[in-house]
Amino acid sequence: MHVALETGGYFDDYETFRDRVLPYIDLVDISLKLADPAAHRAVTGTSNQIFLANLRRLAREPRVRVEASIPLVAGITATRDNFAGLIDILHEAGIRTVRLLPYNPLGVHMAASLGRPTPAAPGSFMTPAEHTAACGMFAELMAHAVPRDAQPDRPKGDRP
Repeated sequence: MHVALETGGYFDDYETFRDRVLPYIDLVDISLKLADPAAHRAVTGTSNQIFLANLRRLAREPRVRVEASIPLVAGITATRDNFAGLIDILHEAGIRTVRLLPYNPLGVHMAASLGRPTPAAPGSFMTPAEHTAACGMFAELMAHAVPRDAQPDRPKGDRP
């Protein structure tokens, strides 16, 4: 049986996570939102330093495969500058599998129904045209990106 963990990567005690959780995990799917620290703080209310440090640590773990997901939010995460920054982060960490997730606005409505502050995010789904354009932009930037480590693709679990 394989076990996957979807996470935003926010755990401040990495050693405890590594020792108590990671031995039971085969795949970690980490969600990346914004590359720019100031933009990340403005949109999410938190710094992205812990997320990015944990991404880099996870990517170095020999036994676990690490993949990334990027939620596509028009005008927030789905911008050329943000994609370029995230691609740099992913290449630096050696992450080669990325999923682009269509934005789901249900969290905005849920926050309001729970009496929580409404996130600064669109209240509706992306249109098919917006989604196609965002995916095309990401693919174009990926095609022109050069991995900094210049190592051949090899699944995380495969070691020479």
